Amino acid sequence: MQKDNIFILCFKRNTDIETILTRIEKTLEIKNLSILKNKQGNPSIYQLTTLVGEVSISHTDNLSLYLFTKNKDALGIDIQPIIENRETVNNFLSEAEKAVISEDNFFLESTILWTYKEAFVKSIGVGFMTHPKNICCANILHKKVGDEGVILYNKKVYSIKILERITIKNNVISALVIINK
Repeated sequence: MQKDNIFILCFKRNTDIETILTRIEKTLEIKNLSILKNKQGNPSIYQLTTLVGEVSISHTDNLSLYLFTKNKDALGIDIQPIIENRETVNNFLSEAEKAVISEDNFFLESTILWTYKEAFVKSIGVGFMTHPKNICCANILHKKVGDEGVILYNKKVYSIKILERITIKNNVISALVIINK
């Protein structure tokens, strides 16, 4: 899949890195690529020693997803089985997020919010160095793919664009890109 020079590739979970790099090279039309950790410890795409683009990786028991770009965009992807435990969900939702979730779709919408949070912390390169309740994605829950919205984190507003949000076989996949940092 390609959107605005941003690509998503899906592989079986244990696909070897050579196969993955070959597909990325073919997609980007660049040879001799590697995925290495950047200064922040996040994966990036390099051609020899030159930074070519960014990559975000997520996996479940049987799938691995690679979201990547030739640009230096801050992007993130997450795949998550639908969380069906109310206590777990309540542990990571902010009060604003709880207010926008419909009871009829509680577990699906909660999982969508979790995948946005996970994709977001990957995109800004911090991981969960804060409690998930401190990241508020309420504004983007009901937005569509291609829409822009905001995520609130550490008293800062991040403008984002939703790249993907789909549900496949009880898994939610969400991807986003940061428009401004």
